[in-house]
Amino acid sequence: MELSRYIVHRASRPDPLPAVVQRRAVRELLLLAKLEERRMADMGLEERWLSIGFEV
Repeated sequence: MELSRYIVHRASRPDPLPAVVQRRAVRELLLLAKLEERRMADMGLEERWLSIGFEV
């Protein structure tokens, strides 16, 4: 199974993790994304960030 297909498969299944763990994982992921977005902006790569986002 391709990695992207596996991720979609896993994301669409009910997850046995407690809700508090899921919320923390999502929060941490959003935090990392925001940090990377700011890092790229500081390097003058805002357009690249947007382009990557559209590709995803």
